[in-house]
Amino acid sequence: MGFWIQLGVSGFRMDAVPFVIATKGPKVRQPVEQYEMLRTFREFLQWREGDAIILAEANVLPNTDLEYFGDAGERLPMMFNFQLNQNTFYTLATGDTKPLKHALLATKPRPSSAQWGVFLRNHDELDLGRLTPEQRAAVFAAFAPEPNMQLYERGIRRRLAPMLAGDRRRLELAYSLMLSLPGTPVFRYGDEIGMGDDLRRPERACARTPMQWSTEPQGGFTKHTKPPTSVISGGAYGFERVNVAQQRRDPNSLLNWMERMIRMRKEVPEISWGDFEVLRTSRSDVLALCYHWRNNSVLLLHNFGAEACTVKFRSGSRLINLLSDDHSQPGADGRHAVVLEPYGYRWYRVGGLDYLLTRSEI
Repeated sequence: MGFWIQLGVSGFRMDAVPFVIATKGPKVRQPVEQYEMLRTFREFLQWREGDAIILAEANVLPNTDLEYFGDAGERLPMMFNFQLNQNTFYTLATGDTKPLKHALLATKPRPSSAQWGVFLRNHDELDLGRLTPEQRAAVFAAFAPEPNMQLYERGIRRRLAPMLAGDRRRLELAYSLMLSLPGTPVFRYGDEIGMGDDLRRPERACARTPMQWSTEPQGGFTKHTKPPTSVISGGAYGFERVNVAQQRRDPNSLLNWMERMIRMRKEVPEISWGDFEVLRTSRSDVLALCYHWRNNSVLLLHNFGAEACTVKFRSGSRLINLLSDDHSQPGADGRHAVVLEPYGYRWYRVGGLDYLLTRSEI
């Protein structure tokens, strides 16, 4: 790590952490995780570069999360939240928010100096191994119905855009949700423009294609005439139709929408720093999250249903929509009634936009 820190990298992704720290050797019958190794990694890294991070891949059950973070956050500073990720896709597939709510609460405990990395897709297949067989079958049926879309009998080897059939409403819903979940959002390159996959390529290679920058040869990625890995060409997701240059010129493109949402996310520190609660609503297909931090609150709604709905919940204050002028006033009983379109979402600030004046110091 020291070599790469000297070259200026900002941090490291640690792959398959449980296997990295497990005891090894021909006489080892039952490997045991040596968690103190993680503290050694972190101390070395922070001694060399105080703001460098380790983003760890540890697809473990919630009851062992603190072993990796450390009780005081002295081990790993950040881990991918696989439990939340897998249940997110189950909710996207079925509209049932109950398992997602359970995953949010199960992974809520963490040290204040550690953080979750929340994500939708990464460089590997979408791992569904922590779901029940029935839940996994439901996700396969929705997003990977053909055998060549699946991998290792527990994963999906597709990018998000083709999984959602390029449906802009569902793509916005998914990314709005990711940006509003507790933790640090982690984007995979190309998803900000809706890149696709090439299922003719083997295993994970189908979704590891070069970035599509423009309509120039090889998508503007390289001038090499015979690159080792070629860009996706032709069809709905080829570089001729999906690329950065075209979307930058279109104010309504997915790329420009994503930039606006990321900018808004940075203006809502409650999501990163605050505590959250899952609100009870009148709808099972709607997730309502409320964050509280320094005497300020934000409320976020996501409708996973294919039909419009009216969601009712109690929040006595006025709600200011951060993404449009569609604000909400409580009724005489102190309850709000918000109409959400199919796959709709809302980001509200509770009370008003003078939150900086009311923010407490601690």
